[in-house]
Amino acid sequence: MTDLFGSPILHFSQDEVAGHTTMTTGTAPSDSDPTTFYTNYLGVLSTTPRARKWLAASQKPEDKKKHTSFGQRLRALGGEELFSVFKDCRGGPRAFTTEEVDRVLGQMKTAEDGQNGEGAGSSLVEKLRSELTTVAQAADITRDLRGRMITTQMLSRALGKSVVAFCAPETTSMRYLMSDTVRIYMLCEGVTSKSSTSLKRAAPDSEQGTPDLLDHVGSGNDKYTANSSSSTSLTLHSAFLKRSVMRDLEHAQIKARNQPEKLLRDVESYQVETAFLGTPNLANNLWSDARVKIANCLNADRTLPHLQLAQFKNQKQEDGTVVKNQTPPLSEKAARALAPTLLDSSFFTLLEDFGPRDGWYQPAMISDWHELSAALRGLARWHAFFWILEEKNRGEPGKNELKDAVWDIGSFWAPPRQSAVMYSKVASLWESHGFADSFFPVVRKMLEKEGGGGDEATLRSELQTLGRALEKYAISLADQVHSMSKRRTLIHGDPKAANMFLRKSSASSGSSSSPSSSYDFGFIDFQWTGWGAPAVDVAYLIAAASSPELLSLDGSKERSLLHVYHQELQNSLSKRLLVFAHNSKGAGAKTPSMTIDSLDPSLQRMARYPFDEFLKDYELALVEHCTTVFAYMWPRWKATPENLDQRSVVTGANAYNKNAESAAWLMYRCNKLLRRHCAA
Repeated sequence: MTDLFGSPILHFSQDEVAGHTTMTTGTAPSDSDPTTFYTNYLGVLSTTPRARKWLAASQKPEDKKKHTSFGQRLRALGGEELFSVFKDCRGGPRAFTTEEVDRVLGQMKTAEDGQNGEGAGSSLVEKLRSELTTVAQAADITRDLRGRMITTQMLSRALGKSVVAFCAPETTSMRYLMSDTVRIYMLCEGVTSKSSTSLKRAAPDSEQGTPDLLDHVGSGNDKYTANSSSSTSLTLHSAFLKRSVMRDLEHAQIKARNQPEKLLRDVESYQVETAFLGTPNLANNLWSDARVKIANCLNADRTLPHLQLAQFKNQKQEDGTVVKNQTPPLSEKAARALAPTLLDSSFFTLLEDFGPRDGWYQPAMISDWHELSAALRGLARWHAFFWILEEKNRGEPGKNELKDAVWDIGSFWAPPRQSAVMYSKVASLWESHGFADSFFPVVRKMLEKEGGGGDEATLRSELQTLGRALEKYAISLADQVHSMSKRRTLIHGDPKAANMFLRKSSASSGSSSSPSSSYDFGFIDFQWTGWGAPAVDVAYLIAAASSPELLSLDGSKERSLLHVYHQELQNSLSKRLLVFAHNSKGAGAKTPSMTIDSLDPSLQRMARYPFDEFLKDYELALVEHCTTVFAYMWPRWKATPENLDQRSVVTGANAYNKNAESAAWLMYRCNKLLRRHCAA
């Protein structure tokens, strides 16, 4: 039983409804108004076991979700006809009218048209037109954390502008296991003094960090203005909405019952992301200094349990040490007692949009060499930026907001974030699922394509015992890879293709004039961002984001990619260190001959990261990551070549979780590197 849009039924008190009615209509309800009583204003949708049985037998893929498919069908009706049924939903999401779309797109002349000739941007215009006129709206996502429908009136109050309409096209939505996302477009009406009829991107309202946390949605970004001869203009804003209400998510409820410690981990990860995005001026500095784009957080809200998670943090461990921003492992009893409270956690962020109108695109899996090189260069500049930032802020009061906001140990597969039992089940899961026999034909075919082969019987035997060999070294590898080493910077923690954006740029973003330096690079999703070895990010990016044709079983293509990253890292570190050292001497200091050799020894060591040392760090990080892949991810997806290839359309999935050759490459490389470094 849900509301008519497929979301949980929520009832509101008299005061809440009265306040919401006043906010959305501008008029306070009278005492006799029936909507002022304890009520649910979004309807009720219920299905019987018979209906669910009928849906289960349906041949339509969308019906396999049973009850929720009815909500999808009702959302597909869209438009004012559906929302007008509910008094308090006036001004909710709807498709834009043809007249509205024509006003903002009809006379559009893009920058691409000006550079490349008439019609160069026509496909983009048509795609945007299709999204703006999509009838189906993601009305189950466009809610505040209390479940109230976001309306134009609420957006107008937040923007300080007149939002006449907004849409949240179902085609732009994604419903992940632990969050829901959608792109929203907003039409703002205002007076214009221009006579131009072209559509162009307007400057952002502000580039100054993130506003305070609010209890409702905030302003949009990516604004495009279309002016006509009339006295008013429409400005198109786009923003990206991410919403995670634990109690609404089936997967979160399953975790609360079966793995409460992982639900606690996930709740903390959303707190980390909110805090990271709220770091003052971070987005602007990262873009200006390192040419890495992260979305400005336009607005955010969160609801935390009454039982504050802080009491579980910063506790002394058995060895007497204190680990900041890391919840120590809880007993099963304590975790289960905490789980119902954790389900009351919820998070809402409205982010600057990496919109296609600005040239950004999100690869499902990177298959172009220059794009992959550009991603590695961007990652190198990210690492160099935070490497120097940590050194710069060391010991300075008030400079540790970022350090305390993120994980002490970055990445979602770091030991504190995984079950200790996992490390003792690698061998049994590997053998029971038959991963070696399942993927061996794919490995053999790839070897033949590369002109290799060797002793087939020996290779098959090694792969069959790979789980046993990896389990033997799993814990020591994890300790070594994720230790607080001298090579420590802020790592993204989840740099898969779905969390990266690329854009062609005429300005060089790095130290090289190669084709890969003509791309801008952007990151999203910072739930697992924290401190760690840069090689951890590099190993994950190559394994999770690369198309298999860009890699080779002998490691030669891999090594070429690593050289791209390493060169960019060294160049970026050297440049930033020289600037840092110069600034440290004072504004009036004259240091015309300053070189790396003239720096303090500690800074020299930071600038010098020999490739051979980096290569070993990378190879160990790649092998260590395989523990989580083999003992957690693949058993979860029942990995076989057939099953993975069926998941090829899953945008957010890692390459080795949706491509048989990517999985075979990871298996083969893990075997070779494990036996080289650990089992020799």
